Amino acid sequence: MLSGDRVSKVLQEKFNQLNSVTKVDSLLITDNEGVITIHKASKGLETFVNIDISSNEYMKQTKESLKPVYSDGFTGIDGKYRIVITYPITSVDDGHYIGTVVANLPTIEFFKNYGNVNDINSQFLVAFDTKGNLLAVGASGDLVGKNFSGNETQQFIDYNKELNNLTQYLLAGNFGHAMYDYGRGERLNTQSPILAGTKPVYFLQVVTPTDRIYLKINSVLFTEGIKMFSLLTGTTAAIIVLVFLLRKWYSILQEEVTKRTRDLNESNYTLMKANESLKIKDEAQNQFINVAAHELRTHIQPILNAIYLLQSANLSTVKKNQYMDIIKRNTEKLGRLAEDILDVTRIESNSLKLINERLNLYDVILNSIEEYKRYTAYL
Repeated sequence: MLSGDRVSKVLQEKFNQLNSVTKVDSLLITDNEGVITIHKASKGLETFVNIDISSNEYMKQTKESLKPVYSDGFTGIDGKYRIVITYPITSVDDGHYIGTVVANLPTIEFFKNYGNVNDINSQFLVAFDTKGNLLAVGASGDLVGKNFSGNETQQFIDYNKELNNLTQYLLAGNFGHAMYDYGRGERLNTQSPILAGTKPVYFLQVVTPTDRIYLKINSVLFTEGIKMFSLLTGTTAAIIVLVFLLRKWYSILQEEVTKRTRDLNESNYTLMKANESLKIKDEAQNQFINVAAHELRTHIQPILNAIYLLQSANLSTVKKNQYMDIIKRNTEKLGRLAEDILDVTRIESNSLKLINERLNLYDVILNSIEEYKRYTAYL
């Protein structure tokens, strides 16, 4: 039943289709005893038939659960690090188990489809299996297959406390983000478990050098590194980056206030004048933070409302497009708000360059009215 020319031809077609999407080293079928009946492999790799692989943990799990299984990483006989995805074959008559389809995927080539896994100096991906083993990493390729808690990986990250806590939180199945520096420049790390149903099967971190963020915030909406992530993921990343920028900017101002206060202790008269100046600066700073926070909420709320409505059932295509348009426009406004925040920082450092442009006030007012009408009509 699970062998013969017809089955072999179908398996070859599926093997070719899968390789057009991502690198698959081999695709095989076993019978209900876990013995390979048909095996298709990439050029240069051996094929095996009549070999019993039932002792592998992923085969046992597939047979017991009758559900797809995503294996932890392992090193093949050729030294390449791989994962296995299985799918049970069941009888159409009574649903009993009759075999398994097994796909062998090289981890580095697989995760390369979703982002950079080679260059640590730009935004890169780090992937883990359920045991904390590295499946792909933008650092040295020698770390692939190593456990995150092992000495080799820990030495590479200089035993960084923030990164260790963040990664352990991820491996427990949690989303998260943090900013840290383990000796190779400051990084922004956002993370998420990869779920099969409700169960985490792999874990992903997206690591971005913060100097890239500060130069051009719109480039950090995760559309360059992870093109298969949705618009909602990009919006979440933009909000996270904006919050970090506000905190960073506030911290810089606080350090400057502390430094100036310390210097002004030299003279009572100078201290009085400086205190007056600092009060004005603190008030302006607080006003700016309040305005920025208000503007941030103003644009985040329509995004959250649109996301909630998109999750509703039986929406027409027109309504979906309208809500996606709301998300897109408000995400763009968040980007412009970030640019405004950066302009304030440039003003503080006397590096802002003004550009004279003609402005048609009538068009600005008309566009604002039309945008308000569209927004209220969508809701």
